[in-house]
Amino acid sequence: MNKQYGIALILTLWLVLALAAMVSVFVSLIRLEAKAVNNQKFVASALALAEAGVVHATVLLKNDTTGFDSPDDEWAKPIERQLGDGTYSITIVDEERKVNINYASETIMAKLGISQDIAREIVQYRKHGSFDTVAELLLINGMDIDSYCLIKDNFTTWGEININLADRDVLAALMTGFRVDADKANEIVDKRPFTGIDNLSEIVGSKTYQLLKPVVTTTGGINIKTASEHILKAYGIDPEIIHSRTINGENQEILTTSSKYFNVTTTGNSHGICKTIHAVLHRTQKDKRWAIRVVYWLEDE
Repeated sequence: MNKQYGIALILTLWLVLALAAMVSVFVSLIRLEAKAVNNQKFVASALALAEAGVVHATVLLKNDTTGFDSPDDEWAKPIERQLGDGTYSITIVDEERKVNINYASETIMAKLGISQDIAREIVQYRKHGSFDTVAELLLINGMDIDSYCLIKDNFTTWGEININLADRDVLAALMTGFRVDADKANEIVDKRPFTGIDNLSEIVGSKTYQLLKPVVTTTGGINIKTASEHILKAYGIDPEIIHSRTINGENQEILTTSSKYFNVTTTGNSHGICKTIHAVLHRTQKDKRWAIRVVYWLEDE
């Protein structure tokens, strides 16, 4: 009898231990599930905060009424805001402070730190299509990561192509991209400078001209108010002009004072979990007011 009682007691103890182990595992699973749910909530919250940052950047650019861009503008300064129990930070960079790699000449590229051999490779690459991002430079033969890091902040892929400044090869690639005879590039070079893009209609036809209008210009390209001295000197801008940051008749085809494309980086932080959005905003004037549209959007994984 005592032996049977002892066996029953041992079995009971084992059963209690097994149940305790099961409860412990169950509690751990519940905690993990709760943590996962909270993490998902915080990820969604962080993304919403980053999106709020893009909206904030849009408002800042819309409300910029100075008529020209400057490093002293409110949008040009790093911003961090508290929203609810999280924060978001904003950095806005106007892309016209840089040189568009899709129409930079070999001479300009050399002055901005790209070797002659790599500059030639870039020109060859552009004959088959334009760069979508500056990071594509890493696909160029001879371009290593160290060289890329040294020059990447000098270049952009945003902004219109200035038909008065672009190389013949760039214009030929542009014509090919719009299914126009590449020889039209020679005609454009022979007839420039153009006082306005409307003159292109006579060369490429009205239908193709309507397609080209959003991507070409005859004025501006580099924002004299925000570009570095290094970039302005590469274009041979007079030191006095660089110092005064004003545009005269000789360089108005190259320079502008009001940018159209802005690179926005916003990061939302919710309980230590961060999400970042990279966006490019295009700003145009409509009825004496700024109109903003998103032309690029990338969320960090």
